[in-house]
Amino acid sequence: MPQIKNSPSPKSHHFVFSKLLSFLLILWMSLCALPRQVLAQSAEAEKFPDTPALDSLLNGNASFRLVLGRIVLDTKRYKVGQFRFKNADVGDSLPADTLRTVTISLEQGQPNLVLYRSTPTERWMIEARGNGRCKIQYTHSEKAYSLTWDQPASGGIKVHLEQNGIKRSFTGLSAWHLRFEDPELCSQHLFPMFLKIEPNWNLELIAKETEKRMEEVLQIAPLVTERKIQELMQEFSSNNASTRDKAHRELRSLGLAILTPLMSLNMQQLDLEQRLRVERLIQAMRPTTDDTPNRLAAWLSGDYAICQRIASKLEGEAKQQGIAYLQGLSGIESGNIIR
Repeated sequence: MPQIKNSPSPKSHHFVFSKLLSFLLILWMSLCALPRQVLAQSAEAEKFPDTPALDSLLNGNASFRLVLGRIVLDTKRYKVGQFRFKNADVGDSLPADTLRTVTISLEQGQPNLVLYRSTPTERWMIEARGNGRCKIQYTHSEKAYSLTWDQPASGGIKVHLEQNGIKRSFTGLSAWHLRFEDPELCSQHLFPMFLKIEPNWNLELIAKETEKRMEEVLQIAPLVTERKIQELMQEFSSNNASTRDKAHRELRSLGLAILTPLMSLNMQQLDLEQRLRVERLIQAMRPTTDDTPNRLAAWLSGDYAICQRIASKLEGEAKQQGIAYLQGLSGIESGNIIR
């Protein structure tokens, strides 16, 4: 005869269900709390470390400018020599065994700067030359944090960021290009690092005001077109000297908007005459004073990638005008401009 198993009572079912429900509720509450803790820790780790500024080392010895989004050593305000600092001299809260030196030398009439500050946990190194070369390295061993700004005398800038063993690299023509392409990188890392060097720079304000100016620029026809620049560049190879000089003058008359296309050129692909004239144009037209929103808008108005990013955020009639601007700037059919 088959054995008959006793079925669980309704009370037993209720007891098991209550226990399971309690367990799931506790688990859900734990999981909800965990991400907030992790996110809080992540947000804290994502920021540039809170460290004393470097302006006290530079004050009276050297200063920097941000020109077209590139950090340049001010070639009119510097003091040649080697300077060592004691903690008592500047009154900051660094450890007693902090090493701080600034060395400024001259090479062919141009200043070269090497700044070094080292504590048991932090290390700053800045190398800047009068020709536009600038390299900034910051590391914090306790936070497993490292940030490097590698700016050559000309060409693209490389940024290397390492946090807790995770390495990331970024490239851009300037700090402003990086700001439009990756706002978080700049707001959380690059701009805080720059402000440790020059605390008076209003970087976020300049970025926001520049974007507003760019939105206005996109509502009118472009003053510069890629086709026009290419045509004038071709005339640099003319056998007629007056033709070359006329093209040079006409390019320069187009203003700052031609600088981004020229700065983005692969110089190795140009013939000698083209390369020399492009280098002369860039050197002659590049400003020597700090960036302003109006100047940046005039400069970036010839940068298709930046204009496209701003146009994609517009709405309604403003967006249609932005698409028309991009089409005029590049000659690309409007259907292929913004997806």
